[in-house]
Parts: sequence; structure tokens; C-alpha cells
Amino acid sequence: MDILQTFKWPITFVVGFVIFIYFFRNDISDFLKEISWLKTKWFELRRIREEIFAKAEEVNKLSEDLNSDKEELRKATKWFVETFYLTLATRNRFPPPSGVIEEVERKLSSLAEFAIPNKNDRIAWFKNLQAVVKVRKEND
Repeated sequence: MDILQTFKWPITFVVGFVIFIYFFRNDISDFLKEISWLKTKWFELRRIREEIFAKAEEVNKLSEDLNSDKEELRKATKWFVETFYLTLATRNRFPPPSGVIEEVERKLSSLAEFAIPNKNDRIAWFKNLQAVVKVRKEND
């Protein structure tokens, strides 16, 4: 009888728990399904959140690249305008002052580097331009 007295409450709790599960098994099953569905949605939301942050990071990188490209374009436009101005300002002076020639050559070289980054392609392009100028001089 002592053993029964010792385990009376634990046995009561286990029997009560089994009866509770028996009567509410459909509700418990629905509750567990709901928890499973919420867990799935939670992981889905986490994945979407990570994708959004990755896209935001990509947009920031593209924005930085665009700003850098804009700055490079401004620099190239400035060189072009300076070169064009120096060319027009010294149009009727023959020969143009040596400082102006050097400045125009430096600006044009910078523009050529900006336009054609590959050195070999730039050299071939410049040789082609020299051939065009030579043909025009011969025809004049």
C-alpha cells in the first residue's frame, strides 16, 4: 500500500493528461498544425527579409557606382570643354603657344584613356586617327 500511496499523485496526473489528450485530440492536432504553419511562415519571412536586405545592399552598391560614373563623366566633360576652349582660343595663332599645345595634348590623352581603357586598342585608334588626318592633308 505504501507504493500506491507514494505514486498516487503522479499516476493521477498521467491519467488526467491521457484523458485530456483523448477528449481534446482534434483541438491539440489543429493547434500543432497551426504551430507548424506559423513556423513555416516565420522561416519564409526570414528568407524574404534576407533577400530584401541583399537587394538593398545591391541598390546601394549600384548607387555608389552610378555616382562614381557621374563624377567620371563630369571630369571627362570638363576636359573636353577645356580642350575645345583652348583650341578655339588659339585657332588663328600659328603656331599655338607651346603651353597650350601641351595642355591640349594632356587633356586629349586623358580623354582617350577615359574613352578607351585598353592601351593597345587606344594606340590602334590613335593610329587610325593619324591616318585620317594624313589623308585629309594630302587631299587639301
